[in-house]
Amino acid sequence: MTIGVQPIGFLVAESATPGLFDTSHVERLAVVADQTAAAISNARLFERTAEMAAVDERQRLARDLHDSVSQTLWTASLLAGTLSEQDFADDDIAQQVSEIRTLTRGAVAEMRMLLLELRPRALEDASIHDLLDQLLAGLESRKDLIVESSLDPAEGIPDIKLGLYRIAQEALNNIGRHAAASRVSVRFEARPRSLILTIRDDGVGFDAAEALVVMDLLMPGMGGGGGHGASSRDVRFAGSGPHELRGQ
Repeated sequence: MTIGVQPIGFLVAESATPGLFDTSHVERLAVVADQTAAAISNARLFERTAEMAAVDERQRLARDLHDSVSQTLWTASLLAGTLSEQDFADDDIAQQVSEIRTLTRGAVAEMRMLLLELRPRALEDASIHDLLDQLLAGLESRKDLIVESSLDPAEGIPDIKLGLYRIAQEALNNIGRHAAASRVSVRFEARPRSLILTIRDDGVGFDAAEALVVMDLLMPGMGGGGGHGASSRDVRFAGSGPHELRGQ
């Protein structure tokens, strides 16, 4: 079977009866093969068209958000920052202004992350340092958390940058939703032959042994081995060239 001049597969017909197939069978099978190839080509074209439409819609939405909501949030953040520098006689008002500043800064960070998610190319172009920094700013604004970070700059890691980002995003989301933590520490180390991302919190964690049992029930073979509680989540990427993933 071919699409244009590109082979995409084969149609094989067999029979236990010797000499069963003749020229007429070959001609009819050729028609079936052509129709099958055309159907596959149309399905691929439809899939590509749907993907392009989704990308165009995401980009349009990102432009609209940037031109309206994002600009409004940025202005509100600047105003809140200016107000926080004023001296208020009432401590309650000063505290409320400080909270407004924190919330607006977090909203700006959340909007930036949303715009990045809507623009895959922008997400790929952003540095891992900026991506982690935005995640932390959003977490700090949503939860009453003390966030500590030490983020080394790292360039030239496009093959694993998004993987690091997604793991950090999931870990921080889990901390914010389930850990009941008061302090979060994120450390990203860029060494000559390895990258290390460490995310820790002082939350309640969970019973690691019980979690492994549940994992074995849901995904046999995936829950074996030792492990640490949720109060210490370390994710390590190492290696040069093809990268290794190790979790603690």
